Amino acid sequence: MDKDSIGDPRRTPNDKQTTGPGPYGQAAFSAQPAGGSAKDAASMSPAKLADAADKTRHDFEVLREDLAKLTEIVGQLAQSQAASTREQVMDAVGVAKDKIAEGAAATQDKLVSLEADLEAQIRRNPLSSVAIALVIGLLLGKMS
Repeated sequence: MDKDSIGDPRRTPNDKQTTGPGPYGQAAFSAQPAGGSAKDAASMSPAKLADAADKTRHDFEVLREDLAKLTEIVGQLAQSQAASTREQVMDAVGVAKDKIAEGAAATQDKLVSLEADLEAQIRRNPLSSVAIALVIGLLLGKMS
């Protein structure tokens, strides 16, 4: 495509020389002005031109209102999603907290049981318990 042929009004979207890469090149040829072409606007009477301008203003006002509504809805949706996510995270934290508490309670029960078993073993065999404690103490003393 050469520089002189860009924007040539005689070209069509199906013209192989004018189609640009992808949909953007085609969109340039298929876009229509909101109020018609410049020739149409020049041949309109002032009353029709004022009506077209009023209609265009009205269309833009409606568009602004729709955009404001859409912005509000998107904001509400984002807040709703954030609240839902917050609730899910809080639920997951609560479940994790409960599982940790259960695990801690089970571990504490096992330690209490082990302590009771060790105490019973020491009462049954006091001399062997003292000997084991002496060996453990010597080993720890050698390490430090």
